[in-house]
Amino acid sequence: MVAERTGKSLRGPARDVLLSEATEVVGHGSGFGLHAAMDQTGAVLGPLLVAASVARTHHFGSAFLLLALPAAGAFIALLFARWARSSKGTPPPAPARRNLPNVFWIYVGAAGLLALGFVDFPLLAFHFQKNSLTSPQMIPLLYAGAMGVNGLTALIFGRLFDRYGIQIISIGILVSLLALPFGFLAGTTGVYISVACWATGLGAQDATLRSGISEVVSMNKRGTAFGAFNAAYGVLWFLGSVAMGVLYDFSLVALVAFGICAQALAAVVFIWLRWPLAREKAAG
Repeated sequence: MVAERTGKSLRGPARDVLLSEATEVVGHGSGFGLHAAMDQTGAVLGPLLVAASVARTHHFGSAFLLLALPAAGAFIALLFARWARSSKGTPPPAPARRNLPNVFWIYVGAAGLLALGFVDFPLLAFHFQKNSLTSPQMIPLLYAGAMGVNGLTALIFGRLFDRYGIQIISIGILVSLLALPFGFLAGTTGVYISVACWATGLGAQDATLRSGISEVVSMNKRGTAFGAFNAAYGVLWFLGSVAMGVLYDFSLVALVAFGICAQALAAVVFIWLRWPLAREKAAG
């Protein structure tokens, strides 16, 4: 697990830089939204493929061999993209910036607040099972459904980002924070609403957060920018998850209030960021 997470953290910034360049033509929001949708399609089909293989052979070895096929396909696609991309006829690059713009760090702070208040799915699932709100067998199905909703909403919010800008994420945040009261306070009726709200908020983040960085950070600094962003987001999501875990044993109302306040404050900052980001984009 440590190796897998380490590998993801190493390839993430480089992948996002490549995507940010490739999506210049179609729009950053649409491009990152499509990437999120395809990513979640794999997240649903991969476990189903493994489950089918294990059910047939009763061993994990053959399942892991099957997973080598999409991995090899990814390498082949990357090599093909490198071969197909031509640098001839491209316009001269814009003047490179030496430092990240100041508005970027405010942007990272807003994303960090969002991560701080964004509940992790395992805590929701633990609460559902502990309080018999759903059967244990339903938990994986709920997560698979959430990934489907995530992919669909990423496509929608990506297109909305290209039309309206970063402030559109505030709608996704307002939906995602509803996962807290519906998930922890509403009982059985709130389970499905909570999961849908959680997935919608995650889809909005997947489509818009990286897109915003792509529009205001020059290409020569995007690797650093994506790395810093991912580090801050991950650390604050971890700290928020720890805080919510502690609050869960103390008071569910306090847990919900903590998450709502952090996400609501993030939404306010993102709405305000519309203007400085527009100025930065025009200046760049």
